[in-house]
Amino acid sequence: MTATATRPPADPQLRSRWGLFARRDFRLLWAGQTVSRLGGSVTTVALPLVAVLTLDAGPFASGLLTAAIWLPWPDRVSGRRCTSSGRSAWSRR
Repeated sequence: MTATATRPPADPQLRSRWGLFARRDFRLLWAGQTVSRLGGSVTTVALPLVAVLTLDAGPFASGLLTAAIWLPWPDRVSGRRCTSSGRSAWSRR
């Protein structure tokens, strides 16, 4: 007596040679994350470089700028409080 294994029907959407890239939602997520990471990496290098070349920033200012790029900024700060803090800091100049 031989037993024959029956395979479940292959769903073409799940079993394509492209894997997860066959799904539109995953492609959109992947593309968005790729662009976001690339933009973050470019900003890390380009922002201090522009500050040095355009604004004649010194090493200390470049270091502060680089540190500010890597600091975690809270998302829970209200827009009004953040705007008023920026205005008061700008007026003290």
